[in-house]
Amino acid sequence: MKLSILFVAVLTIITSGIGGIPSWRRACPDGFWGESCTQPCVNCEENKCDKFFGSCTCKLEWAQPECTTCSDGLWGEYCTLKCGYCEKYQCDKDTGDCSCQTGYVPPKCKVCAIGYWGQFCKKCGHCKGSSCDKTTGSCQCETGWAGQRCTGCADGYWGQSCKRCGDCKGSSCNKQTGHCTSCADGFWGQSCSNKCVNCKGSKCDGGTGRCTCKSGWAPPKCTVCANGYWGQSCKKCGNCKGSSCDKKIGSCQCETGWAGQTCTDCADGYWGQSCKRCGDCKGSSCNKQTGRCTSCADGFWGQSCSSKCGNCKGSKCDKGSGRCTCKSGWAPPKCTVCADGYWGQSCKRCGHCKGSSCNKQNGRCTSCADGFWDQSCSSKCGNCTGSKCDKGTGSCTCNSGWAPPKCTAPIATTPTTTPGNGSTVGPTTPDGKPPSFWIIIAIVVFCILSLLVSLCVYMALRRKKQKDEENPETPYMIMENENKKNKMNKHKKHGKHGKHHASKHHKKSKPHKKSKPHKQNKNKKPKKHQKTKKSKSKPTGKSHKSKKQ
Repeated sequence: MKLSILFVAVLTIITSGIGGIPSWRRACPDGFWGESCTQPCVNCEENKCDKFFGSCTCKLEWAQPECTTCSDGLWGEYCTLKCGYCEKYQCDKDTGDCSCQTGYVPPKCKVCAIGYWGQFCKKCGHCKGSSCDKTTGSCQCETGWAGQRCTGCADGYWGQSCKRCGDCKGSSCNKQTGHCTSCADGFWGQSCSNKCVNCKGSKCDGGTGRCTCKSGWAPPKCTVCANGYWGQSCKKCGNCKGSSCDKKIGSCQCETGWAGQTCTDCADGYWGQSCKRCGDCKGSSCNKQTGRCTSCADGFWGQSCSSKCGNCKGSKCDKGSGRCTCKSGWAPPKCTVCADGYWGQSCKRCGHCKGSSCNKQNGRCTSCADGFWDQSCSSKCGNCTGSKCDKGTGSCTCNSGWAPPKCTAPIATTPTTTPGNGSTVGPTTPDGKPPSFWIIIAIVVFCILSLLVSLCVYMALRRKKQKDEENPETPYMIMENENKKNKMNKHKKHGKHGKHHASKHHKKSKPHKKSKPHKQNKNKKPKKHQKTKKSKSKPTGKSHKSKKQ
């Protein structure tokens, strides 16, 4: 505007210097401009404009410099219509349409949108469905809010966003700070919004949060794992040596029988939830779930080879049933209980019971065989008449010389005093003799008998030796005589003639019997003796047989 005025002034000076102001410039009436003053001043204040250029100060509704368009915020033919609540307060100059501010309805932006109310379309409070009365702003409040327009916190809620109070006793808190007077069980802190974590009974100190921790959690606030536990939920460490593991991943050094990073799996040779050692399998490995073996080592049986063979011969049994050939005293099929007639853990033989059977647990007999007594009939009756005694006490009627009640000791007589001199006599046997007397007699008799036996043996050996020296060919001669006797017996059967022939033959044989050349020549005796040994080696057996006959 200032520039245009300055330009007109300069032009006026120039033209006046040349020949003064032209007549048309000085003569145009208000409201017009131009050489012939026919062009009207448009939308100028007081309807005045520059006579040469037509420029002017625009009316309020119109925009500089030409005053032909509406000012900002106005629209219409005469720029008399206000734009609605448009962004940057500008709208289309012809239609008035624009992009609305928040809360208004396009295109003219003069009516409140849903959720807004009042002259300036303020946002509704915290209403259900986000809708309120467009004039008053009243509505039905959302949870936690209160008041006609739902802009204040309800009881039990606090702060700008009306958050729920913590777990206060009585559920109410300060609406500005949210602090509780006291906390409900299981919560702590000024606003009772902190939960008691992993506490026994879910109770903790309302001010500090300290409590007695559940298993696996460490005091004071039970928010970290105790030793021996790991992970977010503080699981118990596996079967670790020293019961300690890494608190993040649970890894550790495993105890015997366990394997895996956290020692929760069974190692080879172990099975089941508690990783028990496999039975005596061949190869020592078994199924880790069932414990079953492919085959059992000698001396064991069953699916898991954990059953030991009973008292079997050779310590071997059937791998499926446990049956075997039992050792003495044990009963089939598995040889784990005593056979009849045996008792106890080691199946000892019963005592001398009637019927040979006893109680298999304590070895007691129902009744004892003759000659035995006590509960197991293992005690022998003493020197009882008829070898019978009481089965419970062992007492009986004693044989002569034995003392009751059990007749196991000889009768001991009391010392007596010899009449006259007052000297005492020791105990005596039933015949009145002292025991030492019979002991001496027994020793003497034994010595005499031993001497006689030794003498007899010596005499017999000596006689045999003499006979061998005097008649070395005796066995041969005995055999020959036996043959002659047999021949004589045959002749007797034929009568007297046979007798005569036998006697004649006997006479002829006598000189041969008495001939003893060995005595006359002793030096040649060993040679002849050797020859006789050779000649009599065969007949000896025959002569021995004839002797027996």
